[in-house]
Amino acid sequence: MISGIIDTKRLDVLRAVNDCSLPAKQDDIAARAETSDKTAGKHLSEFQNHGIIKTYRENIEPTAGGKVLLEALQECFAEIPISRNKFAELTRTETSLTILSNLYDDYQSVDEIQQKASVSATKQTVKSQLKWFETPAHDLVDEENHNYRITNAGENVLLAYSDLSTAIEQIIEKAEWFQRLPLENATVPVKELADATVIASDTASPSNVLGAALRLCDLRVSQFRCICSIYNPVLFLAYQTMLDFGVEAEAILDWGSFVKADQYTINIR
Repeated sequence: MISGIIDTKRLDVLRAVNDCSLPAKQDDIAARAETSDKTAGKHLSEFQNHGIIKTYRENIEPTAGGKVLLEALQECFAEIPISRNKFAELTRTETSLTILSNLYDDYQSVDEIQQKASVSATKQTVKSQLKWFETPAHDLVDEENHNYRITNAGENVLLAYSDLSTAIEQIIEKAEWFQRLPLENATVPVKELADATVIASDTASPSNVLGAALRLCDLRVSQFRCICSIYNPVLFLAYQTMLDFGVEAEAILDWGSFVKADQYTINIR
């Protein structure tokens, strides 16, 4: 999916959605992305299916997930030591990434790399890929006497890819939550959501979130962690109850929620 975003007009459309004056029209987004209205419409439809944008009649604006996704992509591009196009080429298939991730700081022969269980590629494919990694434009591996090891640049690319993959996965998986989060509060560290569970209320079950928060108030727990990006006095009181009982706790809030929560705590003391 990563190459599908950065190797097509999708990225330009996503950037245009975030950069246009809100709310924007489809033709405004197409013009800013320098693409056809048809192409923009296709990508916008995909984004809406994944909760990256939201529409009302003809008005289009990014969700918090759309804002965070663009930031994650820009952060990735700033960290990788190769061009965006080369990164897209690298991430187009799992084979390239698998071979690169099986290289170490110590030199290995082509046979040693190819024989690893996770590398399901022919010897010729491994050789060809290593040659691509080794070119000065990439510098992802170092070669010595037909043996290869990963470079710092190669490790940085793998780390950036892993971080971006996690961010995209969490944005899509927790799209329902991101859709409700105001853009100004989209400051949550996305990677930290990987071990979090999102519970959302709807018209059929409006008490889902409150019920989940109250179930967390278990005095038998020794540790307690909550994440609250939309301030709610009732929910915060549930979290505050846990803190008052002296449980080892860690609360992760965006800045706006922290200010409100801090003021609320002062008022009830």
